[in-house]
Amino acid sequence: MQSARSENKDQFKSDERCSPHFSKDLHVGGGYLTVHQAVGDLIDFYNVQFYNQNGMAYDTCQSIFYASGGGIPGTSVFEIAKKGIPLNKLVVGKPISWDGVVNSGYMDPWIMATCLPDAKAKGWDAGVMGWQYSLDPSYQWISALNTQL
Repeated sequence: MQSARSENKDQFKSDERCSPHFSKDLHVGGGYLTVHQAVGDLIDFYNVQFYNQNGMAYDTCQSIFYASGGGIPGTSVFEIAKKGIPLNKLVVGKPISWDGVVNSGYMDPWIMATCLPDAKAKGWDAGVMGWQYSLDPSYQWISALNTQL
């Protein structure tokens, strides 16, 4: 974690983790909740991967933002925030197209855009991350979501 201690204010420090890494129940030692307690003030944001979770779809507003349910409970945005991670650090990562999906998590960007106003009204404002930008050379994915960001 020493590398995260850069004094250069022009640099952002982030990390990409699957949402289950924010569960004490699923990770010995507390997973990223423990990392956040130790050095979270040095991390600007977390790109949280809400896809490719072995069948946990994260393909509805409810499962992404409010109640993940299924085999990975307690790992939606607001459930992670209740564990101490600030909402402004929880970037929602989603695949840009079906080509970026191994087993779950794709959501039509126009449908996902409908999730954002309610989440923003409840305090979330960290934004979205798309995997993988080269799968959308016309920028339709971010254009759809940008209407509500």
